[in-house]
Amino acid sequence: MGSCNPIGIREIEPGGPFVFSPVLCSTRRKEYFERANRHLAMYSCLSIYSFFGNKAINIESKRRGIDDNTPFLLEISNHFMQTSYRQLKKSYSQSGAQLTNQVFLMLYGNFDAFLFDLVHDAKRHLGSRDPFQDTITLLSATRWSGKLDRLSQKLSLNISQGELFQQYNGVEMGFLGQPTKDPVEFLQCMADLRHRLIHGGSRADSKLIQKYPDAGLDDGDYIELPFGLPFIISYFLIPFTDYIDKSFCDQFSWEREMISPESLIT
Repeated sequence: MGSCNPIGIREIEPGGPFVFSPVLCSTRRKEYFERANRHLAMYSCLSIYSFFGNKAINIESKRRGIDDNTPFLLEISNHFMQTSYRQLKKSYSQSGAQLTNQVFLMLYGNFDAFLFDLVHDAKRHLGSRDPFQDTITLLSATRWSGKLDRLSQKLSLNISQGELFQQYNGVEMGFLGQPTKDPVEFLQCMADLRHRLIHGGSRADSKLIQKYPDAGLDDGDYIELPFGLPFIISYFLIPFTDYIDKSFCDQFSWEREMISPESLIT
């Protein structure tokens, strides 16, 4: 992260663990952190349970002499799945990437919801007759650079992509093998990936490969995000949410209060 430490991490003890310093939050940013913490807590708990569960199953399978052809009948809340031990292991080997993909989508959607709520509040503040539809229209720009420019112009916000760039000075960023120093470009990379995960069946296509040639993907490959990526995404979005939150609160005289992000668990 460099010496600037833009996300405000502080040490509880020398060498860690680390927590975030208290930050200023509007009601909407507080809600954003609550949702993000729930997503990451779920990701952590499932990962821990999977690790110890897999360890226990391996020990038990050796004790009982279970081989790849051993049939399994699994019951989950009155729903049944019949499979073999071979298929069960294959499914497990893919589950970490699938979980990571889904949590990535949840975190991206959380940021999207945060911005939508701020714009919706602004439209209500300005007396819009249909703030919901007006918010959809305002956020309909396809690329993040244009979306932020439109917000700045239409709502008279002091959003400068140059200032955002400076806030991330010293932060090493990269997505799908493509390095960048621009946080708006990084956010656009997230949007490109989200599109393939949702609308492309989680498979790479020629357009994605052409744009991200160093991602190590071929046309038709399943996209499997690296384990732990959701935490990096969450860290990345903290200065971004602060900048956007402050821009709205300054313009519309909304209050912000100092809150410790790690305490926001609902």
